Amino acid sequence: MLAQIRNMPERKDPARNQYDYAHYQAHAAICAAIKKATGRTLILRPIWPVTDMRIFLQSHQAMHDDMNRSQGFPGTDLTKLDDEDEIARKDWGWRNYQQHQQIQNKLRIP
Repeated sequence: MLAQIRNMPERKDPARNQYDYAHYQAHAAICAAIKKATGRTLILRPIWPVTDMRIFLQSHQAMHDDMNRSQGFPGTDLTKLDDEDEIARKDWGWRNYQQHQQIQNKLRIP
């Protein structure tokens, strides 16, 4: 699952919906693993399908804040994304991937 969110396709690419779904599933797996490891229930916010980027970014950041806090990681700000700018999209995708990788490794999610 982690490999599927390594590279974020541009919004117009048909593969983007697959990326967005895999990203949502990665969050679901993290929430389940945190519940199993700590007993704490995190809110799995509706980030798929992505219909409004502003709402997605806010909901997504809230989930990252929750999961990072639960595991003692500082995290980074993922609330800004210029999806039309390839460099900005790749930077956002990499920072998002790194946070997922850090948490999934700690929780031993394959």
